[in-house]
Amino acid sequence: MEDNNSNVKNNCYVFWKRILAFWTDSIVLLVVAYLLLSLFKDPLLNIGNWGILIGFVIFMLYYGLKNSRLCGGQTLGKRLFKIKVVDMDNQFLSVRKSMLRALILTPMFVFGSLFLPVGNVVIIYSIFIGFISFVIVMLFLFNSPQRRSLHDLVAGSVVVDNTCEAVEIVKTRKPVIIISIGVVLTVLLVLVCFVYIPKIGMNLGEINSVAKLYSQNDLNLVGYAIQYSYDYNYNTKESVTKKGISLTVSENSKDFHDMNFASARINDYAKIFINSEFRKDDIDFMTVGIANYATLGTNSRIEMFSKKAAMQDWISGADIPVSHSERLK
Repeated sequence: MEDNNSNVKNNCYVFWKRILAFWTDSIVLLVVAYLLLSLFKDPLLNIGNWGILIGFVIFMLYYGLKNSRLCGGQTLGKRLFKIKVVDMDNQFLSVRKSMLRALILTPMFVFGSLFLPVGNVVIIYSIFIGFISFVIVMLFLFNSPQRRSLHDLVAGSVVVDNTCEAVEIVKTRKPVIIISIGVVLTVLLVLVCFVYIPKIGMNLGEINSVAKLYSQNDLNLVGYAIQYSYDYNYNTKESVTKKGISLTVSENSKDFHDMNFASARINDYAKIFINSEFRKDDIDFMTVGIANYATLGTNSRIEMFSKKAAMQDWISGADIPVSHSERLK
């Protein structure tokens, strides 16, 4: 009889239903974000990164209120797949606890889309977001049978089937082990970024110096990349490798959409690099762009003007055509 009760309790805890509910909720929030980015494109473009706060509020209200006792511990996805969020006494969470639970999830879904100047700060910030995401996912995958992730552990919650009548408290060291592994991997990642990556050709010091060059002119360099192109000569059967650099500067002027304005701005930003002391003799081509973005954290709308040409054309002041792109991500 005890075995039967144990099986009933263990059947309370869900895995695939929780994944399906998560994807359903993600689609709901994606649709909301796309509608807002389409209907309020210009206002959101004007506030840039501050749009993250709107995404934060939407995320917190949706998960914080829906997973609380106010909505029976169910988001739309959980209601569809007949699961719910409860505490360890099988009672619905208070709004305060549910908000705390949602707050732990926020960095993974909302703050990963900030457009920040390139350099060490972005690397550290990305590693922090990666650490939180890793722990949340790994706990869900391996902290069986209850699948209590970081936000569940903090809020004292568990996700169960609607038919669950009692929650069995399972004491395990799995969370401590998984979080410890996350810490170790994060430390190793930091070492790779700041110790080993420069040794394989990615000069972080140079990236920081280029970013500082633009910050001194009150500009945010939000994109930096070394590019390579390979031209194959079928006559000589030789391949020529060309090295390029790509620079993207954040631009939020109200005249951003004017093609002539964009072209002039790009030329100005290119000159900052050209007139600097950085080596240019080993750079064959350069791409310089200006980007304006609207972001809600979960989704972003990016509009960009850019020019790409041989380094010599940039230095000589040749007339380089402007390309325009706009995308949702």
